[in-house]
Amino acid sequence: MKLRKWVCLALALLLLAVLLPRPEARADAGQTAALTFSDNAITETAPGAGYTLSGTTLTITAAGTYRISGQCAEGSVIVSKGLRNVTLILDDLNLTSAVTAPIVVKKESSVLLTLEGESTLTDNEDASTEDTNADFEGACIKVKSGGSLTVSGDGTLNAAGNAKNGLKGAAQSALVVDGGCLNVQAANNAVAFDGSVEINAGTLNLTADGDGLKSEPDETDAASAGTVTVRGGELTIRAQGDGIHAKTDLTVTGGSFDIRTLDGCQSRSFNSDAMSCKGLKASDGAAEDSASRITISG
Repeated sequence: MKLRKWVCLALALLLLAVLLPRPEARADAGQTAALTFSDNAITETAPGAGYTLSGTTLTITAAGTYRISGQCAEGSVIVSKGLRNVTLILDDLNLTSAVTAPIVVKKESSVLLTLEGESTLTDNEDASTEDTNADFEGACIKVKSGGSLTVSGDGTLNAAGNAKNGLKGAAQSALVVDGGCLNVQAANNAVAFDGSVEINAGTLNLTADGDGLKSEPDETDAASAGTVTVRGGELTIRAQGDGIHAKTDLTVTGGSFDIRTLDGCQSRSFNSDAMSCKGLKASDGAAEDSASRITISG
């Protein structure tokens, strides 16, 4: 009888263990890992879990909060594929990379980027290797397909996209700006996310040799929305191409704007056959049957 009772108890405990929900693999919810970059290594100022270190490459492998600071001439932060609830606190971080993007968010991952102090990201990749280098990302922050990036906080992020773009998102990627100050300079587009861009607050100072702020997926990408929504914030844009461009819907209900394209409305270098230098633009490339819309209210 005693053996039967023990067997029944063991089976009940096993069934309970199977039925109970399993938490997502993550770092300790009450703990913030603090990691400091230098030119030679990454120091665990406040050790935690959910990440790996390899030289000056920090790879996030689990959900959690990670405070990142320091200065490094060749380093990167990589958020692994398929992660949710990852918070990166940039605390006076100065990070440069000539090999890949300083920050890479892999496919289907969502990241909250909280700005504290003043941080600088510099992408010094060689643009001529874009088609031959598998690690080329062409941005200071690159968000892969299906990923999302939300920017918040009261700090400043300076982004120098010397190779190509400043902040770039691939197919079905999303950017939300809820605060902070973004100073972005880019050899091509300052901010470009194929899925959607949403500005709710904050300050954006964008300087680009291409477009300033855009959501324009490739012609073969039918899944990405290609929308831009501005509800607030202060936007100052100096672009050689378009100021703000949505492929489908551009919706403005708030915010303040100072946009100058090319060399202004009296430009003598504008070529209407080869260039697009509009302040606000919604276009899917079609002609009379275009479904794109610009809506301004408030």
